[in-house]
Amino acid sequence: MATVAKIFDKNKLKKALRRFRHQKLKEIDSEIMQKVPFKDFEKITKSEIKKMKNLCFKNRSEQLGYEMLANICNELLKQNKSQIIFLESIEITLKNDFLNRSITIREYREMVFPIREKIEYLKCKNTELEKTLSEALDGLALFKRLPSFVSAMHERKTAAAKTSLTLCGIFEKIKIDQLSNLEKEIMLKYGLTEQDMKKFTKKSKTPNLSIYELEKKIKRALSLADRNELILNRERERVAELLAELRRHKKGKINKKSRKISVILL
Repeated sequence: MATVAKIFDKNKLKKALRRFRHQKLKEIDSEIMQKVPFKDFEKITKSEIKKMKNLCFKNRSEQLGYEMLANICNELLKQNKSQIIFLESIEITLKNDFLNRSITIREYREMVFPIREKIEYLKCKNTELEKTLSEALDGLALFKRLPSFVSAMHERKTAAAKTSLTLCGIFEKIKIDQLSNLEKEIMLKYGLTEQDMKKFTKKSKTPNLSIYELEKKIKRALSLADRNELILNRERERVAELLAELRRHKKGKINKKSRKISVILL
């Protein structure tokens, strides 16, 4: 009986010590967060972003400046996010070591503070980079341009992070304008008239396509048009349906499937 009582008391003691460690961990983490110089980080990151903007636009046209700015922001965001994940994994290991009594309170505090400080600095910088990236994309929208990394993201359809509806709308508008510039060229190559368009689109079975799906099909139709007349005759009706779909996009009378597309910004 005495042995059982001792084991029971030992287990209770272990649980009590673990509760104490959990509580102490919360207190230390709270102290550390209070010591992090957030305002200084904000000043430093804003100053760094300002210098970066000046370098991007120095001796370059506005369009090239925005393109460079967007690409640099995208690369820095990816690097910073990767570094944050790495540092947070170290922080988790230190927390577990502290809870398991592998390191003392003093050791934990001294080791985790510079890590947490670096994480918060990177998060602050990413906030400013995301704002700057958004500005750069808005600037490129005026020139009806998209940076290459955005197009690649849409093609791969990766969903690591969701872009805002506003940015999706900008991308779609750019794509619609670009494809609209090809409309007359396609009609000419396929010998399509407005009368043909009305005739073919009345019996159209083309489903609502996202602007990105439509772009692929239209560009393929253009490449086929340069081959032979047999293909032109066979594909006329299908191309007319694609152009009708593009016109519906222009008028905004389309199901916004593309708005649901997720995109990585860093």
